[in-house]
Amino acid sequence: MHRSIFHRGVSAFIFILLVIFAYGNILDTQALSVTQRKDILSRLKVGTLSNHTIEFTAINGVAVGETVTVLFPIGFSIPGALDYTDVDVSYGPFTGTENELAIAAAAGGGAWGASFTGQTLTLTAGTVAIPAGSRIAVEVGTNATIGTVGDLQITNPAIAGEYVLIIGGTFGGDGEIAVPIINDDQAGAVAAVSPMMVFDLDIGTAVGESTPPYTFDLGTLTAGQVVSSGTGIPERPRIMMELKTTAAGGAIVTIEGINGGIKSASQNHIITTTDSGSAVTLDGSTEGFGACVASVSAISGTIEGVAPYNGACSISSHEVGGITTAPRTIVDTANGPALGTDNNSAQIFLKTSITPTTPAANDYSEIISFVATGTF
Repeated sequence: MHRSIFHRGVSAFIFILLVIFAYGNILDTQALSVTQRKDILSRLKVGTLSNHTIEFTAINGVAVGETVTVLFPIGFSIPGALDYTDVDVSYGPFTGTENELAIAAAAGGGAWGASFTGQTLTLTAGTVAIPAGSRIAVEVGTNATIGTVGDLQITNPAIAGEYVLIIGGTFGGDGEIAVPIINDDQAGAVAAVSPMMVFDLDIGTAVGESTPPYTFDLGTLTAGQVVSSGTGIPERPRIMMELKTTAAGGAIVTIEGINGGIKSASQNHIITTTDSGSAVTLDGSTEGFGACVASVSAISGTIEGVAPYNGACSISSHEVGGITTAPRTIVDTANGPALGTDNNSAQIFLKTSITPTTPAANDYSEIISFVATGTF
């Protein structure tokens, strides 16, 4: 039994949810007119609704009146009512999100047309052309938020396996993207595609495999103290990642929380840390909750913590980045291939502190998602 010198018990439980986003690996190396192709799915589980963010670089651009098509393989179930309101298209010189296009049922004026026929999405350029060498992003699903917000999604195939999307059209480019559909994407599992991409998550006090679901018990918090991974009796666990990829563009791991902090529903109170892109030091004088990268290890290449999560981090050093409701990069491979150490490519510490005025409750909790993405 833990006792607070202020007699204000604050129990905190962190539930870790592993989600793996996978970029499709490029299959057709001869299709040089469409490069850096990938499809980011919001879910990979069989039979589950998922958003798609399809990105590629059009070496020759897209001229007025030309079409871009995306053929979804048999197995993906496309609602009959899915239409242009569920599609966003943007382009730009770097990320592909710099310029949003107006989308309509048919091309006209400055608007591009977007429509589905069977398994094929056809985009038709209006009077706005896309310059050569531009990055293009196509969002399909509820992630289409420009103009009318999308309300329909594509359902993943019912059978696990590798599925190949085909980019084509009259714009003079073509290419393929492979995406993995797995039996369950919300478990501590290793995902591998070719080219190789491995990501695994474990919770514990020592390096090794652990069994989901992952529960991180912070215990009863005491005002004026910083509670951290690696401290306490029994020792509070740490989050251990395994990250390996041969992706030429490297890989990133993002972190996000449902609440943006540990939240008590009964008290409607969130213990959180707000940072401005730089690490914030928890010292027990204010409320806070965040994460930091305590260590990294790679057999080859580079595994590194990313600001604001790369400050001084140990059982006695408490520089953290806040956990927000939007994904932020916590670990990357420095834009290149890397083979992280088995089960120990990076160790993540969670830390929190409270004050004497923190509302007492026994239902403080947060769900944290870690997402690994590779660029091939």
